[in-house]
Amino acid sequence: RWNDNTKGSKSTSAYKEQRCLVSEKTLSDVAESVLAAIFLHRYAGNAKYANGAMAVSFLKLLNLPLTRGASWLLNQGGCLTVGYPFQTDLNWGKKLQEIAVTLASAKVTPSLEANRQALLSKLNFETTSRGEKLRKDLEGWAPKILLHVALFDSSLDGSDGLLGGNGLECAALLRDSLYHVGHSALSLILSEQLYHLHSQATTGDLHLLRSCMVSDDAIVYIMITWGIHKFLFDCLDAGVSEFEQHMSVANGIGRKVWDRNGGWILPGGTNEYYLRINNTFPRYSPDYNSSGPAYPGLAGGRLQGHKKKITKSTTENSMFSFKCIVGAITLSIGTDATWYILRPLFEEAMVLTADEYRKLFPDSICSNYSQGKTKNMVLNNNQK
Repeated sequence: RWNDNTKGSKSTSAYKEQRCLVSEKTLSDVAESVLAAIFLHRYAGNAKYANGAMAVSFLKLLNLPLTRGASWLLNQGGCLTVGYPFQTDLNWGKKLQEIAVTLASAKVTPSLEANRQALLSKLNFETTSRGEKLRKDLEGWAPKILLHVALFDSSLDGSDGLLGGNGLECAALLRDSLYHVGHSALSLILSEQLYHLHSQATTGDLHLLRSCMVSDDAIVYIMITWGIHKFLFDCLDAGVSEFEQHMSVANGIGRKVWDRNGGWILPGGTNEYYLRINNTFPRYSPDYNSSGPAYPGLAGGRLQGHKKKITKSTTENSMFSFKCIVGAITLSIGTDATWYILRPLFEEAMVLTADEYRKLFPDSICSNYSQGKTKNMVLNNNQK
Protein backbone atom coordinates (compact mmCIF):
# COMPACT_ATOMS: atom_id res chain seq x y z
CA ARG A 1 0.00 0.00 0.00
CA TRP A 2 1.13 3.54 -0.56
CA ASN A 3 -0.19 7.03 0.10
CA ASP A 4 -1.42 8.64 -3.12
CA ASN A 5 -2.54 11.92 -1.58
CA THR A 6 -1.97 14.91 -3.82
CA LYS A 7 -0.50 18.02 -2.35
CA GLY A 8 -3.06 19.89 -0.34
CA SER A 9 -5.57 17.06 -0.33
CA LYS A 10 -7.48 16.60 2.91
CA SER A 11 -8.55 13.07 2.12
CA THR A 12 -7.54 10.48 4.73
CA SER A 13 -8.48 7.42 2.66
CA ALA A 14 -6.49 8.05 -0.50
CA TYR A 15 -4.50 4.83 -0.31
CA LYS A 16 -4.10 2.42 -3.20
CA GLU A 17 -3.25 -1.23 -3.07
CA GLN A 18 -1.55 -3.29 -5.73
CA ARG A 19 -1.35 -7.04 -5.83
CA CYS A 20 1.03 -8.98 -8.00
CA LEU A 21 2.27 -12.50 -8.46
CA VAL A 22 5.55 -13.24 -6.73
CA SER A 23 7.71 -16.05 -8.03
CA GLU A 24 8.82 -18.91 -5.82
CA LYS A 25 12.42 -17.80 -6.39
CA THR A 26 11.61 -14.34 -5.01
CA LEU A 27 9.85 -15.79 -1.98
CA SER A 28 12.79 -18.10 -1.39
CA ASP A 29 15.23 -15.17 -1.62
CA VAL A 30 13.18 -13.19 0.89
CA ALA A 31 13.06 -16.11 3.35
CA GLU A 32 16.81 -16.65 3.04
CA SER A 33 17.45 -12.92 3.51
CA VAL A 34 15.34 -12.85 6.67
CA LEU A 35 17.17 -15.91 7.99
CA ALA A 36 20.53 -14.28 7.23
CA ALA A 37 19.51 -11.08 9.02
CA ILE A 38 18.44 -13.06 12.08
CA PHE A 39 21.69 -15.00 12.08
CA LEU A 40 24.07 -12.10 11.43
CA HIS A 41 22.55 -9.94 14.13
CA ARG A 42 21.95 -12.63 16.72
CA TYR A 43 24.11 -10.79 19.26
CA ALA A 44 22.23 -7.51 18.92
CA GLY A 45 19.27 -8.63 21.01
CA ASN A 46 18.75 -10.88 23.97
CA ALA A 47 21.78 -13.04 24.79
CA LYS A 48 19.60 -16.15 24.86
CA TYR A 49 19.28 -15.92 21.07
CA ALA A 50 23.05 -15.94 20.50
CA ASN A 51 23.11 -19.69 19.94
CA GLY A 52 20.65 -19.49 17.09
CA ALA A 53 17.37 -19.99 18.95
CA MET A 54 15.62 -17.28 16.93
CA ALA A 55 16.93 -18.67 13.63
CA VAL A 56 15.74 -22.15 14.59
CA SER A 57 12.34 -20.73 15.52
CA PHE A 58 12.12 -19.11 12.09
CA LEU A 59 12.96 -22.42 10.40
CA LYS A 60 10.32 -24.13 12.53
CA LEU A 61 7.81 -21.50 11.45
CA LEU A 62 8.56 -22.29 7.81
CA ASN A 63 7.87 -25.96 8.54
CA LEU A 64 10.67 -27.11 6.24
CA PRO A 65 11.15 -30.85 5.70
CA LEU A 66 14.49 -30.56 7.51
CA THR A 67 12.84 -29.73 10.83
CA ARG A 68 10.10 -32.36 10.79
CA GLY A 69 11.01 -34.89 13.42
CA ALA A 70 14.48 -33.41 13.87
CA SER A 71 14.18 -32.94 17.61
CA TRP A 72 17.93 -32.43 18.03
CA LEU A 73 17.71 -29.28 15.88
CA LEU A 74 14.87 -27.82 17.91
CA ASN A 75 15.86 -28.84 21.41
CA GLN A 76 19.60 -29.46 21.71
CA GLY A 77 21.15 -26.23 20.41
CA GLY A 78 22.51 -24.80 17.18
CA CYS A 79 26.27 -25.34 17.77
CA LEU A 80 27.03 -21.64 17.37
CA THR A 81 28.26 -20.32 20.71
CA VAL A 82 28.72 -23.77 22.26
CA GLY A 83 29.11 -27.31 20.97
CA TYR A 84 26.55 -30.07 20.81
CA PRO A 85 25.49 -31.33 24.28
CA PHE A 86 26.43 -34.98 23.84
CA GLN A 87 26.39 -35.42 27.60
CA THR A 88 22.61 -34.91 27.66
CA ASP A 89 21.82 -36.81 24.47
CA LEU A 90 21.83 -40.40 25.67
CA ASN A 91 21.57 -41.99 22.21
CA TRP A 92 24.50 -40.09 20.77
CA GLY A 93 26.53 -40.34 23.94
CA LYS A 94 26.15 -44.11 23.94
CA LYS A 95 27.02 -44.36 20.26
CA LEU A 96 30.19 -42.30 20.68
CA GLN A 97 31.29 -44.52 23.55
CA GLU A 98 30.69 -47.61 21.41
CA ILE A 99 32.76 -46.13 18.60
CA ALA A 100 35.56 -45.34 21.07
CA VAL A 101 35.56 -48.97 22.24
CA THR A 102 35.64 -50.16 18.62
CA LEU A 103 38.62 -47.96 17.76
CA ALA A 104 40.42 -49.15 20.88
CA SER A 105 39.73 -52.79 19.95
CA ALA A 106 41.17 -52.12 16.50
CA LYS A 107 44.31 -50.84 18.28
CA VAL A 108 44.27 -47.50 16.45
CA THR A 109 43.44 -45.26 19.41
CA PRO A 110 47.04 -44.61 20.56
CA SER A 111 48.03 -43.41 17.09
CA LEU A 112 44.87 -41.31 16.71
CA GLU A 113 45.35 -39.73 20.14
CA ALA A 114 48.97 -38.82 19.37
CA ASN A 115 47.83 -37.24 16.10
CA ARG A 116 45.00 -35.41 17.85
CA GLN A 117 47.37 -33.86 20.36
CA ALA A 118 49.80 -32.90 17.59
CA LEU A 119 46.96 -31.29 15.63
CA LEU A 120 45.83 -29.19 18.59
CA SER A 121 49.42 -28.09 19.18
CA LYS A 122 49.74 -27.14 15.51
CA LEU A 123 46.61 -25.00 15.66
CA ASN A 124 48.55 -22.82 18.10
CA PHE A 125 45.95 -21.63 20.59
CA GLU A 126 46.57 -18.12 21.85
CA THR A 127 47.88 -17.86 25.40
CA THR A 128 44.76 -16.05 26.57
CA SER A 129 42.02 -17.14 28.93
CA ARG A 130 39.79 -17.88 25.94
CA GLY A 131 42.45 -19.88 24.15
CA GLU A 132 43.18 -21.91 27.26
CA LYS A 133 39.48 -22.58 27.81
CA LEU A 134 38.99 -23.80 24.24
CA ARG A 135 41.96 -26.11 24.52
CA LYS A 136 40.50 -27.50 27.75
CA ASP A 137 37.05 -27.89 26.15
CA LEU A 138 38.59 -29.93 23.33
CA GLU A 139 40.05 -32.33 25.89
CA GLY A 140 36.58 -33.57 26.85
CA TRP A 141 35.59 -37.17 26.13
CA ALA A 142 33.23 -36.35 23.24
CA PRO A 143 35.62 -33.95 21.41
CA LYS A 144 38.39 -36.55 21.71
CA ILE A 145 36.26 -39.25 20.09
CA LEU A 146 35.03 -36.89 17.36
CA LEU A 147 38.57 -35.86 16.42
CA HIS A 148 39.74 -39.48 16.53
CA VAL A 149 37.04 -40.34 13.99
CA ALA A 150 37.84 -37.27 11.87
CA LEU A 151 41.51 -38.28 11.68
CA PHE A 152 40.72 -41.93 10.97
CA ASP A 153 40.74 -41.63 7.18
CA SER A 154 40.27 -45.33 6.45
CA SER A 155 38.00 -46.45 3.61
CA LEU A 156 35.09 -48.19 5.29
CA ASP A 157 31.55 -48.61 4.04
CA GLY A 158 28.42 -49.13 6.09
CA SER A 159 24.77 -49.50 5.20
CA ASP A 160 22.88 -49.92 8.47
CA GLY A 161 22.78 -46.25 9.44
CA LEU A 162 24.94 -44.61 12.05
CA LEU A 163 22.73 -45.18 15.08
CA GLY A 164 21.85 -48.72 14.00
CA GLY A 165 25.19 -49.97 12.70
CA ASN A 166 27.99 -51.74 14.48
CA GLY A 167 31.77 -51.72 14.60
CA LEU A 168 34.00 -49.69 12.34
CA GLU A 169 31.11 -49.07 9.95
CA CYS A 170 29.67 -46.70 12.54
CA ALA A 171 32.97 -44.79 12.68
CA ALA A 172 32.94 -44.49 8.90
CA LEU A 173 29.35 -43.25 8.87
CA LEU A 174 30.05 -40.78 11.66
CA ARG A 175 33.00 -39.49 9.62
CA ASP A 176 30.65 -38.91 6.69
CA SER A 177 28.41 -36.90 9.02
CA LEU A 178 31.38 -34.89 10.29
CA TYR A 179 32.22 -34.02 6.70
CA HIS A 180 28.73 -32.65 6.04
CA VAL A 181 28.79 -30.65 9.28
CA GLY A 182 32.26 -29.32 8.49
CA HIS A 183 31.36 -28.43 4.91
CA SER A 184 28.33 -26.40 6.01
CA ALA A 185 30.03 -24.90 9.06
CA LEU A 186 33.05 -23.71 7.08
CA SER A 187 30.84 -22.06 4.48
CA LEU A 188 28.72 -20.42 7.20
CA ILE A 189 31.73 -19.22 9.20
CA LEU A 190 33.54 -17.71 6.21
CA SER A 191 30.36 -16.14 4.83
CA GLU A 192 29.70 -14.40 8.13
CA GLN A 193 33.26 -13.16 8.51
CA LEU A 194 33.50 -11.93 4.91
CA TYR A 195 30.18 -10.09 5.27
CA HIS A 196 31.49 -8.15 8.25
CA LEU A 197 35.02 -7.59 6.90
CA HIS A 198 33.99 -6.42 3.42
CA SER A 199 31.01 -4.23 4.27
CA GLN A 200 30.78 -2.69 0.79
CA ALA A 201 31.03 -5.96 -1.11
CA THR A 202 28.20 -6.91 -3.48
CA THR A 203 26.57 -10.32 -3.67
CA GLY A 204 28.89 -11.26 -6.52
CA ASP A 205 31.88 -10.08 -4.50
CA LEU A 206 30.96 -12.20 -1.50
CA HIS A 207 30.41 -15.28 -3.66
CA LEU A 208 33.83 -14.74 -5.23
CA LEU A 209 35.63 -14.25 -1.93
CA ARG A 210 34.10 -17.31 -0.34
CA SER A 211 34.71 -19.47 -3.41
CA CYS A 212 38.39 -18.50 -3.43
CA MET A 213 38.71 -19.87 0.10
CA VAL A 214 36.57 -23.01 0.03
CA SER A 215 37.63 -24.40 -3.35
CA ASP A 216 39.14 -27.87 -3.11
CA ASP A 217 42.52 -26.59 -4.32
CA ALA A 218 42.60 -23.80 -1.73
CA ILE A 219 41.55 -26.07 1.14
CA VAL A 220 44.16 -28.72 0.32
CA TYR A 221 46.86 -26.08 -0.27
CA ILE A 222 46.21 -24.53 3.14
CA MET A 223 46.00 -27.93 4.79
CA ILE A 224 49.36 -29.09 3.40
CA THR A 225 51.05 -25.73 4.03
CA TRP A 226 50.13 -26.03 7.71
CA GLY A 227 51.10 -29.70 7.82
CA ILE A 228 47.63 -30.81 8.95
CA HIS A 229 47.71 -33.76 6.54
CA LYS A 230 50.51 -35.30 8.61
CA PHE A 231 48.09 -35.95 11.49
CA LEU A 232 45.75 -38.20 9.52
CA PHE A 233 45.82 -41.94 10.20
CA ASP A 234 46.68 -42.62 6.55
CA CYS A 235 49.31 -39.90 6.19
CA LEU A 236 50.82 -41.52 3.08
CA ASP A 237 47.91 -40.75 0.77
CA ALA A 238 49.13 -40.73 -2.85
CA GLY A 239 47.00 -37.68 -3.60
CA VAL A 240 49.01 -35.61 -1.13
CA SER A 241 52.29 -36.41 -2.86
CA GLU A 242 50.83 -35.51 -6.24
CA PHE A 243 49.37 -32.26 -4.94
CA GLU A 244 52.68 -31.33 -3.30
CA GLN A 245 54.33 -31.54 -6.72
CA HIS A 246 51.77 -29.06 -8.11
CA MET A 247 52.30 -26.88 -5.04
CA SER A 248 56.05 -26.75 -5.55
CA VAL A 249 55.67 -25.45 -9.11
CA ALA A 250 52.91 -23.01 -8.09
CA ASN A 251 54.95 -21.65 -5.18
CA GLY A 252 57.88 -21.07 -7.50
CA ILE A 253 55.70 -19.04 -9.87
CA GLY A 254 54.15 -17.08 -7.03
CA ARG A 255 57.48 -16.35 -5.35
CA LYS A 256 58.74 -14.60 -8.47
CA VAL A 257 55.78 -12.22 -8.32
CA TRP A 258 56.16 -11.75 -4.57
CA ASP A 259 59.88 -11.00 -4.86
CA ARG A 260 59.17 -8.20 -7.35
CA ASN A 261 56.69 -6.67 -4.89
CA GLY A 262 58.80 -6.97 -1.76
CA GLY A 263 57.48 -10.20 -0.30
CA TRP A 264 53.75 -10.34 -1.08
CA ILE A 265 51.30 -10.35 -3.97
CA LEU A 266 50.53 -6.60 -3.72
CA PRO A 267 52.88 -3.63 -4.13
CA GLY A 268 54.30 -2.77 -0.74
CA GLY A 269 55.08 -6.41 -0.03
CA THR A 270 55.21 -7.58 3.55
CA ASN A 271 54.70 -4.05 4.89
CA GLU A 272 51.33 -3.88 3.10
CA TYR A 273 50.49 -7.39 4.29
CA TYR A 274 51.16 -6.66 7.97
CA LEU A 275 49.32 -3.34 7.71
CA ARG A 276 46.21 -5.08 6.42
CA ILE A 277 46.42 -7.99 8.85
CA ASN A 278 46.87 -5.74 11.89
CA ASN A 279 44.07 -3.40 10.78
CA THR A 280 41.68 -6.25 10.06
CA PHE A 281 42.30 -8.77 12.82
CA PRO A 282 43.10 -8.06 16.47
CA ARG A 283 46.40 -9.37 17.76
CA TYR A 284 46.34 -11.46 20.90
CA SER A 285 50.07 -11.96 21.32
CA PRO A 286 53.11 -10.05 19.99
CA ASP A 287 54.52 -13.00 18.05
CA TYR A 288 51.23 -14.01 16.45
CA ASN A 289 51.58 -14.75 12.71
CA SER A 290 55.12 -13.39 12.79
CA SER A 291 56.16 -15.69 9.93
CA GLY A 292 54.36 -13.45 7.44
CA PRO A 293 52.41 -14.41 4.29
CA ALA A 294 52.71 -18.09 3.42
CA TYR A 295 50.54 -18.80 0.37
CA PRO A 296 52.51 -17.71 -2.75
CA GLY A 297 51.08 -20.59 -4.78
CA LEU A 298 47.42 -19.67 -4.28
CA ALA A 299 45.79 -17.74 -7.11
CA GLY A 300 42.12 -16.98 -6.58
CA GLY A 301 40.98 -20.47 -5.57
CA ARG A 302 43.37 -22.14 -8.00
CA LEU A 303 47.11 -22.82 -7.97
CA GLN A 304 49.47 -20.42 -9.70
CA GLY A 305 49.93 -21.52 -13.30
CA HIS A 306 46.63 -23.46 -13.35
CA LYS A 307 43.48 -22.17 -15.03
CA LYS A 308 41.59 -25.31 -14.07
CA LYS A 309 41.27 -27.10 -10.75
CA ILE A 310 43.52 -30.00 -9.83
CA THR A 311 41.85 -33.32 -10.56
CA LYS A 312 39.33 -34.49 -7.98
CA SER A 313 41.15 -37.79 -7.47
CA THR A 314 44.15 -35.81 -6.19
CA THR A 315 42.34 -33.47 -3.79
CA GLU A 316 39.24 -35.39 -2.70
CA ASN A 317 40.61 -37.33 0.28
CA SER A 318 42.50 -34.40 1.81
CA MET A 319 39.61 -31.99 1.30
CA PHE A 320 37.21 -34.50 2.84
CA SER A 321 39.49 -35.00 5.86
CA PHE A 322 39.91 -31.27 6.44
CA LYS A 323 36.15 -30.76 6.56
CA CYS A 324 35.79 -33.76 8.88
CA ILE A 325 38.19 -32.02 11.27
CA VAL A 326 36.19 -28.79 11.00
CA GLY A 327 33.00 -30.73 11.67
CA ALA A 328 34.46 -32.40 14.76
CA ILE A 329 35.64 -29.07 16.17
CA THR A 330 32.31 -27.38 15.39
CA LEU A 331 30.31 -30.06 17.20
CA SER A 332 32.74 -29.82 20.11
CA ILE A 333 32.84 -26.06 20.72
CA GLY A 334 30.50 -24.34 18.22
CA THR A 335 31.10 -22.26 15.09
CA ASP A 336 32.17 -19.08 16.91
CA ALA A 337 35.01 -20.80 18.72
CA THR A 338 35.87 -22.84 15.62
CA TRP A 339 36.54 -19.59 13.76
CA TYR A 340 38.77 -18.44 16.61
CA ILE A 341 40.88 -21.55 16.00
CA LEU A 342 40.77 -21.62 12.19
CA ARG A 343 41.19 -17.91 11.59
CA PRO A 344 45.01 -17.99 11.19
CA LEU A 345 44.58 -20.42 8.29
CA PHE A 346 42.37 -18.04 6.29
CA GLU A 347 43.52 -14.56 7.31
CA GLU A 348 45.95 -14.15 4.45
CA ALA A 349 43.27 -14.86 1.85
CA MET A 350 40.68 -12.63 3.53
CA VAL A 351 42.53 -9.31 3.42
CA LEU A 352 42.30 -9.04 -0.37
CA THR A 353 39.18 -7.42 -1.81
CA ALA A 354 37.08 -8.99 -4.54
CA ASP A 355 38.28 -6.41 -7.07
CA GLU A 356 41.89 -7.18 -6.17
CA TYR A 357 41.23 -10.89 -6.72
CA ARG A 358 39.73 -10.12 -10.14
CA LYS A 359 42.68 -7.97 -11.13
CA LEU A 360 45.40 -10.27 -9.80
CA PHE A 361 43.94 -13.58 -10.95
CA PRO A 362 41.73 -12.98 -14.02
CA ASP A 363 42.08 -16.59 -15.26
CA SER A 364 40.98 -18.25 -12.01
CA ILE A 365 37.66 -18.78 -10.25
CA CYS A 366 37.35 -15.01 -10.27
CA SER A 367 36.26 -15.02 -13.91
CA ASN A 368 33.06 -16.82 -12.86
CA TYR A 369 31.79 -14.03 -10.60
CA SER A 370 30.89 -10.56 -11.80
CA GLN A 371 30.53 -7.72 -9.34
CA GLY A 372 26.76 -7.92 -9.20
CA LYS A 373 24.41 -5.31 -7.84
CA THR A 374 25.75 -2.62 -5.56
CA LYS A 375 24.33 -2.61 -2.05
CA ASN A 376 21.78 0.10 -1.41
CA MET A 377 23.30 0.73 1.98
CA VAL A 378 27.02 0.49 2.74
CA LEU A 379 29.15 1.50 5.66
CA ASN A 380 31.87 4.02 4.98
CA ASN A 381 35.10 3.94 6.93
CA ASN A 382 33.91 6.45 9.50
CA GLN A 383 30.69 4.54 10.17
CA LYS A 384 32.58 1.28 10.34
